[in-house]
Amino acid sequence: MIALGLGLGLAANGGPALRRYAVNGVAPVAVLDFERHFLSHPLALTRATSATYADALRAVQTAPADTPRYDYSTGKRALLLEASATNLLPNSAQFEAASWGKTRASVLANAALAPNGTMTADKLVEDTSNNSHFVARTGTQIAAGTSVTASIFVKAAERRWFALVTADSANAFRTTYFDLQTGTLGVVSQGAAGHVAQIVAAGNSVLTQRNLLRLSR
Repeated sequence: MIALGLGLGLAANGGPALRRYAVNGVAPVAVLDFERHFLSHPLALTRATSATYADALRAVQTAPADTPRYDYSTGKRALLLEASATNLLPNSAQFEAASWGKTRASVLANAALAPNGTMTADKLVEDTSNNSHFVARTGTQIAAGTSVTASIFVKAAERRWFALVTADSANAFRTTYFDLQTGTLGVVSQGAAGHVAQIVAAGNSVLTQRNLLRLSR
């Protein structure tokens, strides 16, 4: 669980620095300009755990607890603020673990560079059958009407296309296809209202895939 609190004290003490940001002659009370590294008031940030962000080279880095994350995933430096969240999939970075079922495939652990530059990315190795090849596991039960995000870092090896599949307790499947060469979406399942997907570039020729969905009763 990541907890994030942001405290900001404001005072109307406009000075030359603030007047540079004036609009129609009116100086702002406070300026938080993360691109130019100008903060007119100190920020107090607390976060119980470490957390990741994209650095200036789009590589994934980890910030310690209680330290800010200046993220460059949009191409510009920005303070990354997120609501608290819980990872519902244990061993989410160890696909070789027994908790991940393998179907017509095996997993080679630590076979490639991960987005953070370490040799910790796993590789999905297909068998020789002409069929689908995947890893899967049962997740934690989620209350109806709850919005969740399924995300993964993936890069192409022998295959160009990747599919991210989610399913609810009624076995309603939502499948999204991602083109790992062009960084674009393929077919996005319309199995549930509010199900959307996106793909964005990460460091080390890695793409991040996300399925955003709302579970219905």
